[in-house]
Amino acid sequence: MSMNVSSFEEVARLMQTIDQPARLQILIAIGEGETCVCHLEAIFGWRQAYLSQHLMVLREKGIVLARREGRFIHYRIANPALLKLITDTAELLGTTLPQLSPSPSCGCSNCRRDGGVAHEENHAGDPRVSRRHRVDAQTLLERNTP
Repeated sequence: MSMNVSSFEEVARLMQTIDQPARLQILIAIGEGETCVCHLEAIFGWRQAYLSQHLMVLREKGIVLARREGRFIHYRIANPALLKLITDTAELLGTTLPQLSPSPSCGCSNCRRDGGVAHEENHAGDPRVSRRHRVDAQTLLERNTP
């Protein structure tokens, strides 16, 4: 049986792309649904430029897909199997990853329609947006400040 080195190189490139904790956090925050940049800013408290650098790499490598809606850019994971890989890896290591959800303090049109209705209500019934448990943003920042 011959070994296909290029296959190993492809896997290594994918792992190198997601090897930074900030990128893993972004992917977990996006989850199975779709998340706009303003949600990521609100969740993590990171500067938009810092998020954009990571999202650009993830987008260039085909890991996330972007969709523009007015002035907001929404991201989703291109292949949901990647999310399973991340969570399975955490399970293998005996750790639990926080389940993140968008912040109600976000100012995007999805959150601020109808005078500030929460994200979950605006997306009720939208199959692209998964139901995730809310994690207190301050607790998350204390644990994962870059």
